[in-house]
Amino acid sequence: MLRRKDVHPSLKRYTPDEIEIITDHKIYDLIEDPNDFMLTTNLWMLTVANLLITGRTLWVINNDPNRPELIPVPTTWATPIHDYANGKLNAKWSVKPPGSNDPAQEVDGALMLNAYFADPEDPLSCISMLQLQADAILASEAIGTAQRVSFKNEINPSMAVIVGDAATGDGKRQIRLEPAQRRQLIQWLRQEFAGAQKFGTPMIMDALVRDIKNLRKSPSEVGFLESDDATLKRIFLGFGVPLSSAGMTEGTN
Repeated sequence: MLRRKDVHPSLKRYTPDEIEIITDHKIYDLIEDPNDFMLTTNLWMLTVANLLITGRTLWVINNDPNRPELIPVPTTWATPIHDYANGKLNAKWSVKPPGSNDPAQEVDGALMLNAYFADPEDPLSCISMLQLQADAILASEAIGTAQRVSFKNEINPSMAVIVGDAATGDGKRQIRLEPAQRRQLIQWLRQEFAGAQKFGTPMIMDALVRDIKNLRKSPSEVGFLESDDATLKRIFLGFGVPLSSAGMTEGTN
């Protein structure tokens, strides 16, 4: 039910004699109960997602008097059909889901709501927020890929274990361990010293382990964090929404 206080402030300056506020309309009922397989939340989610991603959102309303339905149509499913003979744009819409073997269905343009962000260079065409932020989004994706690949390819040993020497005829030389022996040594070190409960446990150096060197002087950090944060802010600003809308409360008031 639309109340006068819900009307946009620009319309409140009109008196009841100048503007009619319709408080009961079938479109309200359709939004509250759009169809048999969708809730109002799903309707608005798909509507906004289509608008921001593709720059256009489409609603189709059927003519069934027993059960009128309002269905959001993905913009990638629909193609406008213009009636050039009568000078009418979007006279019909051809709707076909991708991968469907059924023939496309034609929907009368009067039953299709076509809302879009008009392209300043072509008012009859649309432009999407995703398209405008393509550089920032691709940069963010590249940063994520670089982080994932660095985790996969990077070698980050924290300790260097120097094994003991072996006595030979010409003097001492460092023992060369076989792969199986290396795995056994690593397993032994983990069993004896790994974990928070083993913190501070002294290690006895014997003939097997001659020395241990710390290779990591400071906590390991993943790169790209600053640039990723800046890129993320660019994307949110491009869509005109605050970071807090995604649960990021840092710096908010």
